[in-house]
Amino acid sequence: AAAVGNQQILELLLQNGADINSKCKEYGNALHVAIEKGRTSVFDTLVKHGLSAQIRSESRWMSLLVQAVRKSKTSIVRLLLSNHPEWLDFLLPSSSLVREAFNSEDAEMVETFLSFFQDVRYHKDALRTASELGKHSIVLTLLDFGANADACGHALPSAAERGHKEIVRLLLDRIANADASCEYVVTAIVAASNHGYETIVRMLLDRGADVNTFREAYDAALQTASVNGHEQFVRMLIDHGADVNGSGGSRGAALQAASTNGHETIVRMLLDGGADINALSGSHGTALQAASVNRHENVVRMLLDRGADVNGLGGYFKTAIYAASENGHEAIVRMLLDNGADVNALSKSHGTALQAASANRHKNVVRMLLDRGADVNKLGGYSKTAIYAASENGHEAIVRLLLDHGADVDNLLSPPHKPLHAALRLRYLEIVSLLLEYGADMDTSSCLYPNALAAAEACIDEQKRAVFKQMLLEEKRKRQAEPY
Repeated sequence: AAAVGNQQILELLLQNGADINSKCKEYGNALHVAIEKGRTSVFDTLVKHGLSAQIRSESRWMSLLVQAVRKSKTSIVRLLLSNHPEWLDFLLPSSSLVREAFNSEDAEMVETFLSFFQDVRYHKDALRTASELGKHSIVLTLLDFGANADACGHALPSAAERGHKEIVRLLLDRIANADASCEYVVTAIVAASNHGYETIVRMLLDRGADVNTFREAYDAALQTASVNGHEQFVRMLIDHGADVNGSGGSRGAALQAASTNGHETIVRMLLDGGADINALSGSHGTALQAASVNRHENVVRMLLDRGADVNGLGGYFKTAIYAASENGHEAIVRMLLDNGADVNALSKSHGTALQAASANRHKNVVRMLLDRGADVNKLGGYSKTAIYAASENGHEAIVRLLLDHGADVDNLLSPPHKPLHAALRLRYLEIVSLLLEYGADMDTSSCLYPNALAAAEACIDEQKRAVFKQMLLEEKRKRQAEPY
């Protein structure tokens, strides 16, 4: 009866006790059938006969509303919201359902939702959603309703971020503050700079946008343009008074941001504009470290030529030589050493550049550092020494190279960290054999095990435990048999 829209039969069935909760496989209950077929009067009748209370108590109303919106059943949407205005408190204007309605080509559906969003409580979220979607007519309607563009800090940045020029212009015409934003949301000029929308950036600057404004944890416009390689924006922002040394967010100052992504022209532009080449900011510390860790050889060369401190400390990696060594950038390591980098400087995590390269399987860098005077047994970092770093990470060729350059096989300068114990526990057979060949002590203790046999018992590979124990026993017999 609901499907064909026979009102008489429907009412007769309901009067005679028909189960209003009964369902069919294709559509669900009678309300869903009414929506599917667009039977507004049937839907109204069912609501009046008690389904409304059940829907409200079981939170099923959203599925009905979604169905009505997607099927463009405007009259049913209006009926649902008119009968239950309290649903609007749950139906935030920024929800996916409202976005779907605003984004549809159904003008009547849009008008229906807007009629319910005339309440000032909904202006902020509705204006943001419409601005983000680039819906000029909806934004205009909301503004005519009295929506305060200044109070809605999301609207202007949302439109700017998506390149909706006409929306930006409309909002600026109704807004007092071109820097309108709110907590955790970037300003419009930062959003437009990030995506390269030149017209919008110019529009905002012409309306007095503060070129140096930024929100905590976010970059300012100059950093954003610099990291994305937007040369014309960098020039424009500097011409409008952008602080070339301003910092904010994880990327630090604009020079660090440009160096991170290897934008040579922008790096040069910033330096020419007075950027502090050795300033510390952001996760990489200095611009030199940012360029070094990301393999930007030309930027590294430029920074060194312009006076960058090759041993400047700061950031996650502490030094540029450490950053380049950990990531295996041979040409940059060589360039830094040629410019006076301290080969034994202590840094983060693995301590020295030698430890960093040893832990990360960069054999050529290890050899280069050793040839340039790296202390093969220097302590520092989590791994304490280079040989321990190489042993616990399974790099046999590097372990051999370090041993051939005088590395202490027993790590006597850091007794708790035994290379042999690490190799045994982590099942590196070739390294165990190599360390024993070089005379590793099997009886001394480490921070984890009283001796090598105990380390073998703890091997993560059960099949290799017996192999290691046999190796250790044979090595012990061999050593006992050797004459002193």
